Amino acid sequence: MRVSELSLYLSFSQDQSYTPRQIAVKVGSSFHAQHEICQMELDCPEGWVHIPLGSADRPFVWATSVQIAIHSNHQEGRDSHVRQIKFRDDGIAYTTMTFAQQARLR
Repeated sequence: MRVSELSLYLSFSQDQSYTPRQIAVKVGSSFHAQHEICQMELDCPEGWVHIPLGSADRPFVWATSVQIAIHSNHQEGRDSHVRQIKFRDDGIAYTTMTFAQQARLR
């Protein structure tokens, strides 16, 4: 399916050491055929963090597998809290229920 944006809802004020600091996003047609799209450093995120997955010449990527790798947390925390994840394709937001019913992304 086409995916143009990945959004994570994070709350540093509530989660503190459980909040991701460094993340990477990989996409592909399967777990073994993924390539890294982006890496981000987050500084005390509060609310939705939007991660565009496309490029200037192509605003989306084709993917059946998306991996969000959390490399480190704030304050050297060991576990992570991601409160919600949304995928977007050209203005259509795939939330949990819609995503489960209509998408094949795993």
